[in-house]
Amino acid sequence: LDGPLLSATLRQTYRNAAAEPVEAIYTFPLAPGAVLLGMAAQFGEHRLEGEVLPRRQAEATYEEALAQGDAPLLLEQSGNGLFTANLGNLKPGEAVTVELRIGEWVAFDQGRLRVVVPTTIAPRYGNPMQGVAQLHQVPQSSLTVGYGFEASLEVLETLARGRLECPTHAASTSATDAGLRLELSPGATLDRDLVILLTPAEPLPALLATAHDPASDDAPQVALAAFVLPDRPARDAINVQMLVDCSGSMGGIGIESARRALNGVLAQLGPRDRAGLTRFGSHTERAVPVGACDAGHIARLCSAVEATDATLGGTEMQQALRAVCADAHGRGDVLLITDGEIWATDAMAAEARSAGQRVFAIGVGSAPAAGVLRQLAEATGGAAEFATPGESLEQAAVRMLRRIRQRAWVGPRVDWGTTPRWQWAPPTESFGGDTLLVAAGFAEGEAPSGSVRLLAGGDEDSPSEATVIATTSARLPVAGDDLARMAAARRLAGLNFGEAAALALAHRLVGPHTHCVLVHRRAAGEQVEGEARLHAVPQMLAAGWGGTGMVRPQAAALSLSMDMTRHCAFEDPCIISPRASRPMIVVNWPPAWRLDLLHLAHQIANAMDIGMSTTELPWIEPGTLQPNGPAAFAEAQALGIEPGVFWLLLVAWAAARPGDDGDPALAARLAKHVAARPDDERQRAAALFERHLGGIAASPAPAAPADPTGRLARLGRALLGRG
Repeated sequence: LDGPLLSATLRQTYRNAAAEPVEAIYTFPLAPGAVLLGMAAQFGEHRLEGEVLPRRQAEATYEEALAQGDAPLLLEQSGNGLFTANLGNLKPGEAVTVELRIGEWVAFDQGRLRVVVPTTIAPRYGNPMQGVAQLHQVPQSSLTVGYGFEASLEVLETLARGRLECPTHAASTSATDAGLRLELSPGATLDRDLVILLTPAEPLPALLATAHDPASDDAPQVALAAFVLPDRPARDAINVQMLVDCSGSMGGIGIESARRALNGVLAQLGPRDRAGLTRFGSHTERAVPVGACDAGHIARLCSAVEATDATLGGTEMQQALRAVCADAHGRGDVLLITDGEIWATDAMAAEARSAGQRVFAIGVGSAPAAGVLRQLAEATGGAAEFATPGESLEQAAVRMLRRIRQRAWVGPRVDWGTTPRWQWAPPTESFGGDTLLVAAGFAEGEAPSGSVRLLAGGDEDSPSEATVIATTSARLPVAGDDLARMAAARRLAGLNFGEAAALALAHRLVGPHTHCVLVHRRAAGEQVEGEARLHAVPQMLAAGWGGTGMVRPQAAALSLSMDMTRHCAFEDPCIISPRASRPMIVVNWPPAWRLDLLHLAHQIANAMDIGMSTTELPWIEPGTLQPNGPAAFAEAQALGIEPGVFWLLLVAWAAARPGDDGDPALAARLAKHVAARPDDERQRAAALFERHLGGIAASPAPAAPADPTGRLARLGRALLGRG
């Protein structure tokens, strides 16, 4: 860590413990805004560097090497902060270390710097295809796998004089010639975000970092300005709607953290403020209407917070935001407390922005979906704050209320002292105590030679009316082209497809337009023959997710209080979490256009065979049964058929269908469970299934995009177990 620049190397070692060759696929998270700058792999004594190519060309290279029996590696961006590594033809007993080089801008917000290394992807609610590009990129969680984790951080120069702490893991610090080193104690695992907090010894000056961009003829000089914004006067009163996630994923440590954060908020409210509390899950509950925060209203809010629990089912965040925004009628702010574990983000962020309500999000849990919450907050002019177990939820609430009370800096702009060829647009609203990062590109010899100023107020026609709110007073020349490439990555979203693809290739960036690929050419006679078995590497389940256990601060182990033998009956990827005294299956369901009814039937048969009741079956979105699934589900509910019974009867009906659409063995397994249902209920359900869903094949072919390499079809067959 050197000023605002965090340079990281991530090494993942894959070892094939099977008796046959495998193709390993692993989706993993990076921090929001982190930029992948390079990939290499170590095959025994051979070290290979990856090459960034257009997506189709990289995929064709991978598939060709796979077919020839060589060992290719493909790295692709799969979603908001998610990447997928594809490692083909890994032989039995063979190990490969994949090395990723990552760059990230980090910012001091509200007096501290928070470095986060995400390690796992917690299960998310909704259709995964709204968050990843392809089915094979969908992450899956397991309660039984364990991956060791080692980490260290070097803090350089003046930052090393600050206070360094790690609230999520046991760690030690030591002085080095360059500054300060933090190292995790042995025993850490990939079940929670690694969080490192740094509080500087003295206020940090506004900083100007400069570097050369060899990939740009038009703007070969790049500058990054980092301004810590001064405070603005506080508003006399605030109007805030507290919106808390009470879905199943928040069980245990998540909802406990939410209550602590809410209590921290209530402690900061005064009699001139107005506040209310709304809970959401599968539906939205208005627990306490917005009212003046006198003693009686605060007491009602405190009672509602104490009664808040994670019992509301799914995570329908978009409809909850819609409800509170409609109630607010454009007045006040929304304070959202959630783990953010949903897939559908783009539409939600766009709708929240159009509603004109600022959303301030506090992310809780061991592995909150930071990218989701940052996207929502930035789209609405709010802010995001995170507090994992071990961090102070009360202090997170204090920092967020400090932002809400402020009059934000609106429309700040940078005076570079010269005209840039391009620059990032600063956010429309920024808050005192946070850092504003802005980059620009300049022609040769035209980069800023003096201080750079941040202005607020006025405009280009009346610059004299603008106020200088910050000026850079420190310079940081950066060697190499990392800064230029990281700046280019931030620009991609604002360009059209062709321009973005050209910029990504010129700066060797992995993103929506490109992949990184390398091939280990095996010697003659050493190639893998035939097709390797596809193996999707599961995530470690995030510590404490859905009430699966207690998260011990400063420790890496997950404490479980459940009968692990109940997991043994499951061969399909799934996770189990306790709900009251009984476990509940939570399955990574296929996306809507690829729902496999027979795969679903296997899952439900497994659940019923080990004694699960229909009430313990997981919530499955009716929308996955396109096009008529929601109508069939609604009619079943009108007939009094409970959701779990609906899915049991549906898969039994599907398995009993004639021909290739059915599965007699599955039908026989399910028949004994269906037999317990009343005859008239089964008859009504079969009639509505035929009416609404009779034309849907049990295993419909995916409506996949054009795939010249045949890659998606091959992966789809392997993932669905088809020959």
